[in-house]
Amino acid sequence: MDQADLVSVNVRREAREFLVGWTLREIGDLFLSHGFTADAGHDPQLSGERRTYVEQFYNTIDWTDRSQVEAVLHVFEALIDAAETREVHDLYAESAMWSEKFTRLIARDGFERDEVGRLRPRWGSLTAESIEALPAESAIPMLLRRMWDNVEEDPDAAIGAAKEAIEATAKHVLEAAGQQFERGEKMPALIARAHEVLGVHARAVDTSKQSSDSIKTVLGSLAKVALGVNELRRDYGSGHGRPMRVAGLKSRHSRLAAQSADAWVRFMLDTSFAQAG
Repeated sequence: MDQADLVSVNVRREAREFLVGWTLREIGDLFLSHGFTADAGHDPQLSGERRTYVEQFYNTIDWTDRSQVEAVLHVFEALIDAAETREVHDLYAESAMWSEKFTRLIARDGFERDEVGRLRPRWGSLTAESIEALPAESAIPMLLRRMWDNVEEDPDAAIGAAKEAIEATAKHVLEAAGQQFERGEKMPALIARAHEVLGVHARAVDTSKQSSDSIKTVLGSLAKVALGVNELRRDYGSGHGRPMRVAGLKSRHSRLAAQSADAWVRFMLDTSFAQAG
């Protein structure tokens, strides 16, 4: 995959080959309905009118542009939906399970399919409701994008952004609740206060309810995740003016920090939004 491309050649090829089974009109309707046009002068040097037609649409897409890629995701969602429908009624299609294969393939590029069938990029991990509830000047979406953008190539920068995203979220939760915080307030205090404000801590669990022990365990672990990312940033992340990069830090470490921070930020913002509504 070209380093700048957000969707790999393998994913594009797999989608194109699936569309070989469609009519030219169906292919055109699919792309045109999502705002794309075909470059009729483009010759991809491929066999078959359908492959050529798909590539003519592909040729008008800037695969490095997030907004255009997000639009393409709707095309891919339609393909998965069509494949699933076919798999229900066609035994041969069911055995091939193209929908699962394609979903796994596109996940490698950083796009996850949610519970309603939407493909969501890593840089868009927040729900639309939570994003709309944030102030226009909020740095949280930008910090999450910076975090995910650096996971592979710059692990220490990703860990630094993960810590900043958690800190910014904790401060947002406190501000939304009408509470103030000191300029130099430490991360553990900010995290604890944010959990307290939202009532998402072990002491807030009603012990008379079923599964209360499990809920207390999960909530306790949630706070530890945020604190752990903060400690990881202290030891490995950017922002300390180190003369040399820390040895031994790999992308798997930054990916773990990013996934942990992403989950914490999403949960806290979704909870804050739900309680405000």
